[in-house]
Formats: sequence, structure tokens, C-alpha cells
Amino acid sequence: MGNTAPHTPYKKVSFDEIDYKNPDELKAAQDSALKEQFVRLYALRTVREALQKCYKSQQVNHYENCKDIAEKYLDMLPTHRINGYMAYQRNDPSK
Repeated sequence: MGNTAPHTPYKKVSFDEIDYKNPDELKAAQDSALKEQFVRLYALRTVREALQKCYKSQQVNHYENCKDIAEKYLDMLPTHRINGYMAYQRNDPSK
């Protein structure tokens, strides 16, 4: 098979915890912010695919049977976008 290296846990790096003069720490914080946004994006994609599957399977009754998934999708839309890391880098919202 392929390479079976052990899984290393993900370590979130905040822009508050780094020295901006160190390029390695800055890059790690940028990557951490982007990874977090991509995870939220894929969660949104999963809910959208579930909604599409529900619409196809329920057909006529999809307004009633898929309402909870549609509401969850609409609630997730404003917050689950990719914004990049520049806004976080300038003003870390974790504080």
C-alpha cells in the first residue's frame, strides 16, 4: 500500500500567539486560519448535498420533509464562507 504515517493532531495557531517577525510562525497561523475556514466550507457542502438528496427522494413532499435541513443550510450560509486570513491577521477576532 502507501505511506501509513501516524496521524498528527491539528494544532490551531492564533495570530495573537505568534511573533510577526518570524515567517514560519506567520505562515503556520495563516495556514491554520485557512484550514479552519475550509472545514466550515466542507460542512456547508455536506449539508447542501444532504438537502439535494432529500429534495430528490421526497419529491412532492419536500417542503415538509426537508424543512429542517433547509433551515440549517440557510443558517450556515452567512457564517461558513472563505474570507482568507488577512482580516484575521490584522485583527484577530478570538479576543
